[in-house]
Amino acid sequence: MQKHALTATMAALAAALFATGCTMAPHYKRPDAPVAQAYPAGGVYATQPGAAGARSANGQAATAIGWREFFVDPRLQRLIEIALKNNRDLRVSVLNIEAARAQYQITRAGLFPTLDGTGTGNRQRLPNSLTAVPGRNITTTYNVGLSASWELDLFGRVQSLKDQALAQYLSTSYARQASEISLVSSVADQYLTLLSTDDLLKVTENTLKSAQASYDLTKLQFDNGTGSELELRQA
Repeated sequence: MQKHALTATMAALAAALFATGCTMAPHYKRPDAPVAQAYPAGGVYATQPGAAGARSANGQAATAIGWREFFVDPRLQRLIEIALKNNRDLRVSVLNIEAARAQYQITRAGLFPTLDGTGTGNRQRLPNSLTAVPGRNITTTYNVGLSASWELDLFGRVQSLKDQALAQYLSTSYARQASEISLVSSVADQYLTLLSTDDLLKVTENTLKSAQASYDLTKLQFDNGTGSELELRQA
């Protein structure tokens, strides 16, 4: 009889452990990102050795290149630092990451036993008539208790909640990285546009100076009688 009871107990324990390892959540397979893992190299993308951006064309993963390595202009680096330091959206993203991390840690704690400890003390004075030794009528008692409890993860409920919290934390972290990359890209784009506009302004000023010099020369020739009025008008 005892043998059958032991067998039934072991079977129930094995069934509980088996159910704990089961989960009703579907298996998630992360899809491949529709972007290249590295910057293109060769052809029109080829760079001269030592040039800015040459390190990004050697097959290194794009995610492994920091913006300080990609943008080497000290003024641009300073502008990016100011933008990253004072951008309100990035500050909110950092707070969201901290909240998601805390939630993940709380949810993950559900997989471990919960310990509970109690302690009490009692000091009591008894009448002398109730004590065996006169003068020793004060008694002190202490009680200490410790308990542990945990939830059997039937069908993977707790594990699924932990995975959900982890996915939320990772998505929040990736969202912050995306916001930072977008901000760096925007600052760099505006800075390069400004440099391009300055260069275009210099070219326009030089063109105006050349046109003015050509007109002055044509007018001088016209005033001295060696040039025609048509040439002056065309100048």
